[in-house]
Amino acid sequence: MKQMVAAIRSFISYIIVFSLVFGLFPFALIVWLVTFPFDKKHLVLHYYSCFWGSMFIWTNPMWRVKIANRDRIRIGETYILVSNHQSMFDICLIYRLFKPFKWISKSENFLLPVIGWNLRMNEYIKIERESRKSIMKMMQDCEKAIGEGNSIMMFPEGTRTVDGELRSFKTGAFMLALKTRTPIIPIVIGGSIKVLPKKGWILSPNRNIKLNVLEEIPAEKFEQMEVNELTKMTREIMEKELHRIRRNSS
Repeated sequence: MKQMVAAIRSFISYIIVFSLVFGLFPFALIVWLVTFPFDKKHLVLHYYSCFWGSMFIWTNPMWRVKIANRDRIRIGETYILVSNHQSMFDICLIYRLFKPFKWISKSENFLLPVIGWNLRMNEYIKIERESRKSIMKMMQDCEKAIGEGNSIMMFPEGTRTVDGELRSFKTGAFMLALKTRTPIIPIVIGGSIKVLPKKGWILSPNRNIKLNVLEEIPAEKFEQMEVNELTKMTREIMEKELHRIRRNSS
């Protein structure tokens, strides 16, 4: 019986989500058309996208979300933001930071109706994970975006975790940080896997979710490091914080 109630509740939630996706897109299009001539970074559209993504959380007050230290991402500065990835829910959580950045997203997402259109209008950066040529193009696009003063948002695990533990990190974000001397800000999410696990579709109605923005790793701290050393150091910092969040939540 509980499983049936959860399934019905999840089905209703998905109806709400799809209604928001399609219902709010025309306003995104209007924002893009009005601001395109003067907003070269598409900041207004990005902030609208942050509001749009946040709506998916606000429609379920049973999800108690706590965001800590968002002020560590300073407006006007350029960063490489890296986050662990527990759930599709993480995208909405990161949008709730209401900070400017360019997403790195797999190319399949750009083909989706509405969501893909919004990715393109924001000029987010796409990647085909199995294509070396696409990865090189993604790195070039990221360098260009950073040179124009845009922060970059990546999931260094490459895909969602199945069990909540950190997967191994890919080195792309850290190669980029070394090459462009851009500071890194790690972001750690805890609890979102219980809202929507990778291998499942039923939403948990009552969860505590935490997002913590960790201290900046300045370029001066890692400029003499090898990429694998920087990758390992960042992962260890994030893993330590993830364990701390779990201890405090238990």
